Amino acid sequence: MIAFLNRYGHFSDDAREYVITRPDTPRPWINYLHNGSYVAIVSQTGGGFSFLTDAYYNRLTRWRWGVLPDRLPADEPGRYVYLKDEDTGSVWSATFMPVRRRPDFFECRHTPGLTTITSANEGIRTTIRYFVALDDAVEIWLVELKNQTRRRRMVSTYPYVEWCLGRAAMDRETYSGLLFNRVRKEGDLILATKALPRLLAVPENPMGIEERPTWYHGFVASSLPLKEFELDRLTFLGRGRWGDRPRGVERGPLSCLPEVIGRDACAVFRNRHRLAPGGRRTFAVVLGVTDRRRDAGRTAGKYVTVAKARREMRRVQSHWARALDGLLVRTPDPAMDVLTNVWFKHQALTCACVNRAVNYYHCGFSVSGFRDTCQDLLARIPEDAGSVRQGLCKLCYCQFRSGDVVHYRRPYTFEGDWTGHVDSLLWFALTLGELVKETGDWTILDEEAPYKDGGSGSLLDHAVRTFEYTFRENMGPRGIPLIRNGDWNDALNSAGDRGKGESFWMAPFLYHAVSNFMPILERRRPKSAAAYARRLSDLKRAFNRLAWDGEWFRRATTDDGRILGSRRRREGRIFLMPQAWAVLSGITTPDRERRALAAVRRHLYTEKGPVNVHPPYRKLDYEGIGILTSFPPNMKENGSVFLHAAAWLMAALCKRGQGDEAYQMYTQLSPIANSAQPDLYLAEPYVTAEILFGPGCPPPYRFGEGSQTWLTGSGAWLWIVATAWILGVRAEWDGLRIDPCIPRDWPGFRMTRPYRGNTYEIAVTNPCGVSKGVASLEVDGRRLKGSLIRPVRARGRTVRVKAVMGESP
Repeated sequence: MIAFLNRYGHFSDDAREYVITRPDTPRPWINYLHNGSYVAIVSQTGGGFSFLTDAYYNRLTRWRWGVLPDRLPADEPGRYVYLKDEDTGSVWSATFMPVRRRPDFFECRHTPGLTTITSANEGIRTTIRYFVALDDAVEIWLVELKNQTRRRRMVSTYPYVEWCLGRAAMDRETYSGLLFNRVRKEGDLILATKALPRLLAVPENPMGIEERPTWYHGFVASSLPLKEFELDRLTFLGRGRWGDRPRGVERGPLSCLPEVIGRDACAVFRNRHRLAPGGRRTFAVVLGVTDRRRDAGRTAGKYVTVAKARREMRRVQSHWARALDGLLVRTPDPAMDVLTNVWFKHQALTCACVNRAVNYYHCGFSVSGFRDTCQDLLARIPEDAGSVRQGLCKLCYCQFRSGDVVHYRRPYTFEGDWTGHVDSLLWFALTLGELVKETGDWTILDEEAPYKDGGSGSLLDHAVRTFEYTFRENMGPRGIPLIRNGDWNDALNSAGDRGKGESFWMAPFLYHAVSNFMPILERRRPKSAAAYARRLSDLKRAFNRLAWDGEWFRRATTDDGRILGSRRRREGRIFLMPQAWAVLSGITTPDRERRALAAVRRHLYTEKGPVNVHPPYRKLDYEGIGILTSFPPNMKENGSVFLHAAAWLMAALCKRGQGDEAYQMYTQLSPIANSAQPDLYLAEPYVTAEILFGPGCPPPYRFGEGSQTWLTGSGAWLWIVATAWILGVRAEWDGLRIDPCIPRDWPGFRMTRPYRGNTYEIAVTNPCGVSKGVASLEVDGRRLKGSLIRPVRARGRTVRVKAVMGESP
């Protein structure tokens, strides 16, 4: 039985649900329900909001920025159902919020694609299942009432949402934005829109995508009749009241005014239900958005009956079951199994859809990150190479013919801004190379895609131009890449904004990106391959001559020549990133790899994992270094445990054969392990955070507190580290490598892995108690030399692999 119980909840037996058993979690514990464009964020108490693709411009329902004592926005409004006992006048809400009446029973079950909230008040049990339709911009609430008493009951229900209808800032910051609201009841629908022209003048887009920020039409429909309703929020709540005591529910009746113009708008409707002892009543609510007003009724009609809603729910459940059933592992660590098989996958899929746009820590941006998208795609390659190929083709429109890319882009138009980040463009080539490794399909390289400033080229052209631009425009006179306005660490944004500062992290990253792509260059562009081999040799010499500080590798130089990450500094003496990537890339000697990792252990390790810099900066130096020095000590990039960077350190440890150490770090960072202290960790136990606040962070923050969950590359990279480095099964150019680096006390593990059209059932045993090394390898009963499995040409087969760890023959 999988449980990992804490005082707020546990996992289900199959690990595919997280069961929250009380509503007052330390922070809102949320789920993302989405179909690739329509997104509904749902908390354990029904809080959250919905949007279509763009969380800033196309927000359908409202999210109120009212900060709670735990430093997060108030978990309201949301998607609520008020209930009223017509005999006693008692009022409660089915999801605890917003009335906040303590239920007799409460349970919220988050699972990929579905959130189910069940509560019981005064003998009435209510279950609401929230999910997003697969094919339309629609969310469905399937609501069931049950009378658990021995007497007849008369209960009224009031499903309720508040409209945002477009640009989030207009709704949040200006009352005048409400003047454009147009909400009306038409037949069996409530329709809502904003009477505004386009906010952005967007030219015709080569991607064939049009941005229409506010011309959408929201709608609400139900399997119940919409005879008694309210469209004006103030009228429903009452003057001086909030969602916990709505006048329309407590005193009634609803006004049934058929149209509301220029007001703060909502959608709520009332129905009465006579329930016999043990009796049930089920109804559906459909909330969605459509481009054209006349399509709202047709779209709602596809889901509005209870039977249709149930049928769509089964489709959604089947879809997510298939999405999770690709690569599966069974290890001696049930927590690793839970996260690898279900929740890190769900997190990576959500990031691929939402990017870093909006969660309970960010109010919602109108941009998505280029390198973020590439890294989200990396985690999808083994299970969904087709969507990765499509994603890379779309990203090409963010690249200029020069080879550089826009760092941020708008979700609809792929328009964006050039920011000077020097690493973003290289992630494209790295992801493309991994895709070809995985699939063995070299025709991917020939697919044509447009450039942002006109013309088109093959994906291979797009990738090669990232290298050409980097070596032409982003290299300093000493042969080290420039840092400009930031590399992977955005917070070093001032170190090189005058074009002189260097990045000692970019050097091994560039070395790795080009080296990883060399087999493609050697096969397709041999003259270029020879030239890049010389450049890599020069880069390696420059890095080892200039970056080594005697005990570890330096981080950067600034425009004025200061060295960051040097033992000569009182603050920012050692950074994690250059040490990890020096090992991962192979740019330095084994002795320096060993010494760099030893320095990381001495200076950066904590009981919660490695901090990313030590000592943290306490003196503000925004102009010389960047916003990193503006963060409080031991928070964010200034000395927290940054899980994204820590994942790369784990991969480096595996490359060095340090299986016990890598696994110990994995367990330190695991949200399951950290949620054993839920009132310290605070964040969701089922998805990873971006950071853990470091030792010495300023009160009321605490060492080990999790922050920035869900929309972080940490989930994707922890999944990659678990499957490809700790368990050690990864695609290479010539086949599938079996190269585990596990704790010595593990007896073995199993993995089901899709690879080039076949399913590989891999069983690894460890009779000698080693961390690394494969003594023997069998494929379908045939013994192989080494640890590489050549691809099987036939497709649709189950290939059985047995690997015995030990000293390599």
